[in-house]
Amino acid sequence: MQVNHGVTLALQMGDVIYTADFSKRALKPGSFTEGEQAIAEVKDGKMMVKRKDGKIVAGRVMWEQRVLVHPHR
Repeated sequence: MQVNHGVTLALQMGDVIYTADFSKRALKPGSFTEGEQAIAEVKDGKMMVKRKDGKIVAGRVMWEQRVLVHPHR
């Protein structure tokens, strides 16, 4: 998702969803393809994303949500 100040990415790992903000310069259009899989990890309160050019950029994790209960059918 792009916003005025930058790009917000979400990463789901198991039942946890992390979001992080990146500058528009770090993740400029074309540096990754929206909707496709990207190589990313969360470590030490930061999300690291590998761009198409191989460079790894980091953004501070802003929020996380734990899904504790799964709906039953």
